[in-house]
Amino acid sequence: MRAVLAVFASLVISACAEPDPRFSTPEKTVESLFEAYGVADVPEREIQRRLLMRERFELVSRAAMLETFADYRVEEQEGLTGFVFGRLVARKASLTYDCSEKRCEVRPEGETDAPPVVLRKDGGEWKIVLAESVPPEVQRELLALHRRADELRRRGR
Repeated sequence: MRAVLAVFASLVISACAEPDPRFSTPEKTVESLFEAYGVADVPEREIQRRLLMRERFELVSRAAMLETFADYRVEEQEGLTGFVFGRLVARKASLTYDCSEKRCEVRPEGETDAPPVVLRKDGGEWKIVLAESVPPEVQRELLALHRRADELRRRGR
């Protein structure tokens, strides 16, 4: 009986350690981000129209969106996730993936000088790294905006 329980426990533990297939490749991770926003099947032309009209993209699953990021820790980083999503979705049909064994840079085709969205592989899963995907000056700006918005909310404005 103990042997059966030990085997069962071993199977359960190994099953828990399996990488999530949604993050098995950089492309699947980016697709998972698009699914979290409900735009995976939306054509780029429609995405461009929405961006031009300054329409908001609503999250379908906040939890699924956060799972695509390796280093999301605090609510202050919400703007960073939006920045990365915007960079990727704006040219979703023409993204290029330049990958090594543990790191992948994603850019729209032809934008070799633009800072990439960076994914890193950890434990068999590819996740977007905010710290490497959002330029430092943009990070500072977005964090300052978040803090100002928090301050206004606390004051009741």
